[in-house]
Amino acid sequence: MTKAEKSGKNVLEDQNSAFLDNYFCQEEDYNFISFFDKLDHLIFITDINANIKKANRIVSERLGYSGSELLGKNLIHFYAHEDHNNPQKIITGEEEYGRIPLLCKTGKLFYAETRGFKQQWRNEEILVVICKDISDLMASEEKFSRAFHSKAIMMIITSRQEGRLTDVNEKFCDKMGFKREEVIGRTTIELGIFKSKYHREQVISRALSSEKADDVEIRFMNKNRLKIVALFFTDIIKINNEEYLLSIITEITKRRKMEEELRLKNRQLNVLNQMLEIYASTDGVTNIYNHRYIIEKLQFEVERIKRYPQPLSILLLDIDHFKKVNDNYGHPTGDQVLRGVADIIKANLREVDQVGRYGGEEYLAILPQTEKDCAFQVAERIRHHIEKENFTDNGIKITISIGVAQYKNEGLEIFVNRADERMYLAKTKGRNRVEV
Repeated sequence: MTKAEKSGKNVLEDQNSAFLDNYFCQEEDYNFISFFDKLDHLIFITDINANIKKANRIVSERLGYSGSELLGKNLIHFYAHEDHNNPQKIITGEEEYGRIPLLCKTGKLFYAETRGFKQQWRNEEILVVICKDISDLMASEEKFSRAFHSKAIMMIITSRQEGRLTDVNEKFCDKMGFKREEVIGRTTIELGIFKSKYHREQVISRALSSEKADDVEIRFMNKNRLKIVALFFTDIIKINNEEYLLSIITEITKRRKMEEELRLKNRQLNVLNQMLEIYASTDGVTNIYNHRYIIEKLQFEVERIKRYPQPLSILLLDIDHFKKVNDNYGHPTGDQVLRGVADIIKANLREVDQVGRYGGEEYLAILPQTEKDCAFQVAERIRHHIEKENFTDNGIKITISIGVAQYKNEGLEIFVNRADERMYLAKTKGRNRVEV
């Protein structure tokens, strides 16, 4: 328990005071030095006039100044003024943040995203200024800078072993729906942040070993049973020589909801694209491939056997005297017959085979890995089934003529024409037959 707690003071006037009151006090300089210097961003602590009182290790490393050289210098002097009219507003927190070049001792500039805010520290008003180096886009996100981002994150301090809360910030109370006195002394398991002791141990272990703050995600509910999705980061700190966990909980509920909505929209878009592809490739009457698509499929098969030689045969099928069906029974009945013939052809083909409507009452079937003799047997089976079928309730019967051709390393048009010639030969020989 901190001195502020012992004296009954409310150390949660805002999320920043929760941090500073606990770690920047005289008795806990160990925390200040170890935690402050662990941060990967440039951190300045200045008086209200921006005169530097303290800077972390990264400041010296990045700017090239020693701690003694920085002490007492005005922070404004380290910014390239020509690139920003008033860095003072950024440093004091009047503007949320700004990208202002910082000037190194060597004269070199590098861009940094600067955020500043006012804070009470040891009864003195100070400025805390955070500069994130954005010159290296591959640099990992700085872990502990989240603690200084105004009103953006939940922060808690818990005992290392039990996870019992010793301090929380206002953001945590607001998001969880509790008053501070309702959570202090309770464990994170009791509050539902973790499901069990085992779950807490697993998450803490992952968070402590992780190099990125967004590696660990947790889900829990607040007092009002509202679901919260958050990224969890924690680190070990020392208070009065005892180990505690300083945990940062960054809510991403809206982000995950948006991602889920995006996934749903992508699934819907995929379904729509599939439907459009089907519409673009399917004949509206027979529900098999249309002329354009079946020719594309045949071209694909021809190109494939040029690379990997194997037999390929096609069937060109034409309904005999189909005009009489339309003339005597009407086009709706004719469409019914066309669909029935397509169904019989599909039923007598393999999964690797493909069929499409080639013309008005003509069909083209592709039979990969099939010699002409086997293709003849398939054609005969189709012809036989069509001859026996009643296509309407009033018993309309039809026959079909079929031409068979096997690919001979020729052009696509010649290949199809050979099957077409065989089909017309079947017509001249009396129809209802197969010619190879």
